[in-house]
Amino acid sequence: MVKYWMRAAAIAAALLMTFVAVPSRADTPDPAVQRIQGFCDVWIDVMKHAKELGVKGRYEKLKPATDQIFGYGEMVRYIVGSDRWSKTPPADQQKLVATFARYTAAVWADRLDGYDGEKFVIQPAPTPRGQDRVVMTKLVGPNDSTDIAFRMRQLDGSWKIVDVYYMNSVSQLGTEHDGDSATVQSSGVAGLEKAMDAKTVKLLK
Repeated sequence: MVKYWMRAAAIAAALLMTFVAVPSRADTPDPAVQRIQGFCDVWIDVMKHAKELGVKGRYEKLKPATDQIFGYGEMVRYIVGSDRWSKTPPADQQKLVATFARYTAAVWADRLDGYDGEKFVIQPAPTPRGQDRVVMTKLVGPNDSTDIAFRMRQLDGSWKIVDVYYMNSVSQLGTEHDGDSATVQSSGVAGLEKAMDAKTVKLLK
């Protein structure tokens, strides 16, 4: 069964999701909503074959999809802090973004560990939030449901996820920022890159 990220006060849940029955693309004309819908197709397949794939197989199937829909550069800049990020050499920026991309895919590979008939319900009209759009969804399981909101921003000509809110309040990006700020302060960008890489390796064991 899916490990919900927000449970355990911090861990357990799985980002973007849906299963069995999802709204047809004809019902979701908004481009930001369509992006989430398309990502859900991958989630369905991964969850249904979670056991046979194993964590590494799930990672291999998720990585291309997460790379396409997450705005990693924006997310990492926020985690590190705009001032420190602007002073980081481009080569080190690229290295950390690539590491964060692997880490993100590994997190979802770890959490999407099974399927129990859940379905993902997507609201067809996103909520404007400044330059962004928030796509509201609900993960409906056999015994309960979880509200999950995806904050989307236009980056490089397409809508990409820059944050995920569980129960419409717990920010994935805010949690990452809070958890990594001490590492950034003590060890800099290089230390954060090393720490994320170590967590990725652990998740994929």
